[in-house]
Order: sequence, then C-alpha cells, then structure tokens
Amino acid sequence: CDAVNTYERAFRRGRSATPLPTYATRAAISGEVAADSFVFFDTLFHLMKLYEQRSYGLWRVVDPKYYTPFELDYSLAFQLATLFASLPRFPPQRSLHAVLMNYAAQLEVLGLWHWALYVVLHMPDPQPAGTSHLKEQAIRALLARNVASATAEQQRFVLERIRVPLTWW
Repeated sequence: CDAVNTYERAFRRGRSATPLPTYATRAAISGEVAADSFVFFDTLFHLMKLYEQRSYGLWRVVDPKYYTPFELDYSLAFQLATLFASLPRFPPQRSLHAVLMNYAAQLEVLGLWHWALYVVLHMPDPQPAGTSHLKEQAIRALLARNVASATAEQQRFVLERIRVPLTWW
C-alpha cells in the first residue's frame, strides 16, 4: 500500500511522528526517556505493514512490547492471535502457540487457572509440527496443579461452560 510506504519514509526521515507504542510516547513526552531510544514501533503500525505485505511477520503484531511496557502481558496478543488464526490468510503458526501458552501462564499466575484452560483450548488442531498432544498435556497439567483448590463455580465453568472432559481431571 503506497500510503504505508509514504508514511514510513516520512517518519524515517524525521518528517512525521514515529509510530511509537503509546506508553513510549508518554514516557518521551514526560522526559523519562528519549523518543529515539525506542527501536520498535506500535502494534497499529505493524498491523498496517501486515496488511501491506503478506510475508510480514505476524509475531510483530502480537508481541507485547509493541503495545505495553509489561512484556509479560499477553492479553491483547491473545485477542489478536486468535483473530488472525481464524482467517485463512494466516494459518496457525508457532507464534500463536507461544502467545496461547504465555497468556495461559499469565492467567494461572493471577489465580485464573480456569480461564487459562479456556485459552489453551484455543490451540489449533492439527497443531504445528513438534507440538502434537500439547493441548491435552497442557490442560491436564493445569488441572493437576489447580483442581485441589477449585471452587464449585470454577469446576462448573470447566465442566459445563468450556467442557473439559471429566476424564482429564
């Protein structure tokens, strides 16, 4: 797309604002850090590049450092990765698997293990080479670590809402 290329040339030549992540822009404005110290661009810029170039790495769109200062926050990455995985143009990739597992870990650490199960259930079938049976293994491991402390509400959610088989408990 010519507009994306024109914009990229302009900001690289200093004629337009650099597409920094919002948190980087705020830090630069407040003087906490120099704007030119950031070597990466925001998620929206990467979305435009992905639209423009089919071969542009999807991992750039879902990497947390492009939208948050908290590089372990995969909440938006999960939303974007599952959206793109549902589109024929973007077959499941290893980056999707990494996002799902990282977000599941984030939720489990926050005590939301039952929602971590929901995330793991989004792993595509068939899975990328070298990851066969990871979905079931990850679910069984999550259950093994958390089922003893599960509330009745969490158990209902897992069994009735997201329908994890009771045989995996």
